[in-house]
Amino acid sequence: MSEEKKEEAISRRKYLGAVGGLGAAAIVGWGVAGYALSKPPAPAAVKTVTETKTITVTPTVTPVATPVKKPGEGYTFVFIGHWTAGPFAAIVQKGFMDAIEELGAKGEFYMAEGNISRQTDLIRTAVVKKVDGIATTIVDPTAFDVPIKEAIDAGINVISANSDDPEGAAGNPRKAFIGQTFYTAGLALGEKVAKEAVQAGLSMKEQRAAIFTSFITSPWHAERGRGIRDAIVKYGVDPKKIEDVDCVSEEMATAERIQTAYLTKNRDVKLAFGTDAIVTDRFASSAKAAGIKPGEVFFGGFDVTPATIDGIEAGYILATITQQPYLQGYYAVYQLYIMKKYGFAGSDIDTGKGLVDKTNVELFKKLAPLNIMG
Repeated sequence: MSEEKKEEAISRRKYLGAVGGLGAAAIVGWGVAGYALSKPPAPAAVKTVTETKTITVTPTVTPVATPVKKPGEGYTFVFIGHWTAGPFAAIVQKGFMDAIEELGAKGEFYMAEGNISRQTDLIRTAVVKKVDGIATTIVDPTAFDVPIKEAIDAGINVISANSDDPEGAAGNPRKAFIGQTFYTAGLALGEKVAKEAVQAGLSMKEQRAAIFTSFITSPWHAERGRGIRDAIVKYGVDPKKIEDVDCVSEEMATAERIQTAYLTKNRDVKLAFGTDAIVTDRFASSAKAAGIKPGEVFFGGFDVTPATIDGIEAGYILATITQQPYLQGYYAVYQLYIMKKYGFAGSDIDTGKGLVDKTNVELFKKLAPLNIMG
């Protein structure tokens, strides 16, 4: 090929290559531009507005209960009784412990089971323990004089409850007495029984009378017995025909055995009295054992127990006198508390002489089993 033709051929290939390149470029350009023109428009920008609010929240506060200090916290009070465990002592103890709980104090309740030496030892033990107050039953006119004086000399207040020295404050240095006035209570019982007997047609001048007790040397037997005697003598009974019957023990089976034997042997005794809870409690069962029918003997006693209530309902017991022993335990604690805390002098409290018979025995029937009324 001539040089001229070679140059023409090269020039032609350059031209075609250039045109082809432009075409390709045009195609590519159109594709990009076409896509740009045909694609969906971009979504408009969304403006987010955040609203800020200030909220004041009052927190719920749960109050924490602050323990309330009871007024008697830190004090210890002791009750030392002569009793053997039984329904009467349980009522005194109930009153004592209820008051202890209310005050928040510490309480100790002891029963000496009729043993005077043990009872005086318990008083001395309480002194050694430096308790804040002592209540005790004074069941002997002299045995308690020294131990109670020792306690008072040691700075411990001592009061008597339920039973006091026969001479009261003149006979013993105790600072107060909480309990029944025995003589007036005996007088009230004697008058009630004598009046009923007279209304029933009993000739008082011909009658023998028996006064039963489980603790013949006790102050309550002496004073209640004196009141009973004065009342029935006023109605015509010969003082020489009134006798004391010692049932020896506060153990109920022993008291019942002695009562039954006496009533069986002395069928002409139509007036019978009990000066404490034990003998009164056992009268109905003793009368049944002796073959005595309800109403054959006019019997009156002291204190309220379930068996005494049954005896009243059955007609064996005409009436009984309540000394409200719950109060003797309850008031003893509060008396000792205010004496210790404020320096008050002791105050005598008469817990009463409520008469219980068929007219009101239902109330006592409800309360006696709860150790509240007795």
